[in-house]
Amino acid sequence: MPLTRRFATELSYEWQTHCICYKDLQREAENLVGDYDEELEMVFKFHLTVAIEQANNFYLTKETHVKECLEDVSKAVDAVAEVHLEREAKHLPPAMGRGYTKMLGKSPTTSTDHLWAAIHFEDDRSMSEEDLDFVRDFFEIWKSGCKEKKGVITLSDFVNDCFMSRLEEGALQTALREWLQLLTYIDSIRNFAILNSAAAVKLLQRHSSQATCDEVMAVVSTLPMFHMSELYSVITEMELLAERLQYCLSPSSHVEVPTTWSPHICPFCTHTVTNAVILQGGRICCWACALKNSSNAIVYCPITFRQTDLRQIKLERVLATFLRRFFPESLKSVPAALLGHEEKVEVSHQQ
Repeated sequence: MPLTRRFATELSYEWQTHCICYKDLQREAENLVGDYDEELEMVFKFHLTVAIEQANNFYLTKETHVKECLEDVSKAVDAVAEVHLEREAKHLPPAMGRGYTKMLGKSPTTSTDHLWAAIHFEDDRSMSEEDLDFVRDFFEIWKSGCKEKKGVITLSDFVNDCFMSRLEEGALQTALREWLQLLTYIDSIRNFAILNSAAAVKLLQRHSSQATCDEVMAVVSTLPMFHMSELYSVITEMELLAERLQYCLSPSSHVEVPTTWSPHICPFCTHTVTNAVILQGGRICCWACALKNSSNAIVYCPITFRQTDLRQIKLERVLATFLRRFFPESLKSVPAALLGHEEKVEVSHQQ
């Protein structure tokens, strides 16, 4: 798909206004074909550099906003952890055991279907029907439990337990929703950066002289939009939050997950992939490695030798990757459009 079409279909209109004007710059570069004109080359270089800087400035505003959002998500997860630990602590004394949990049927943190189904990417919606059902049933459950336990558990204690369970579910819903929304936002920013970086590199490698290409690439390769290192650190923090949420959702089945959001090995640098993108054929590599090893805007996979035009590279979405690893049961509840293109990904785990 041409880059201009990808800009139009994958980015919102507001974000498109901050993108590199690829078509205009391409036409300007095509006028340089033929006899070398130093003045026209300088004008093109200036226009391209300005366009790249404008896109990079927009990227920086979004990067700053992401860091602010991360603080809010961290607070939401902290609230979940606090309520979860407080509720779990109430069941630790041997005299009480896990009687309350048994009476309630199951722990609110081991059944997640209703939690995921209740998470939407719109404004908060009331869950009053579920709440009403819970309130109607808990008194009958308490009476039944009292007959079995011969009145050991008081109604006030049982009500407090029920309230704590519902409070934990509410905190989980808030934290999960904010966590999912931030992951979606991060993927959008990454896609903006990748599309604009690909457009800049393609214009330089295909439509400018070698001297201009080398000079501009030396500058733009240091820009945050190209390496996205700060954004990658945010993704690492989101991974840690995912581990905490996973434990709160199901502590008994919690499994330690390696701290690296993409488990693939880059075929170029042979290290664990950072800022993962997908080449044609499904091979995963680092975005920085793809740019560094491109020639005439074409990337050749060193393993399959298959070529990929920069405009065809797709990002490996953090949202889909995290859900598959931490919350696989949620994939069917999340809108497919947010998971991105379903590529056949070739696994290249470290042996």
